Amino acid sequence: LNEWMGRLNNAPAAKKKDPNFRNKLYGTIKPIIKKLGMEERLDALLMERYSVTSIKDLSDDNLKKVRNTVRSWQTTAEKNNKTEG
Repeated sequence: LNEWMGRLNNAPAAKKKDPNFRNKLYGTIKPIIKKLGMEERLDALLMERYSVTSIKDLSDDNLKKVRNTVRSWQTTAEKNNKTEG
């Protein structure tokens, strides 16, 4: 179900049909960053790659890219935790 929802949310028409499109992305990014303790890493990414200080300043496309990057950080952290434990 999550994969299916992800595909729907990534469809080009998603942001036009869903007024909460950006809020859903914020709601994906912020808890992961907080859980991983990577606030400074996110801040550095935003400044270095996008020249902004907040995810709210990103375009829709760049916000999706940041969400994907954050998810990859989460996946890497989960894999590292499995190999350590």
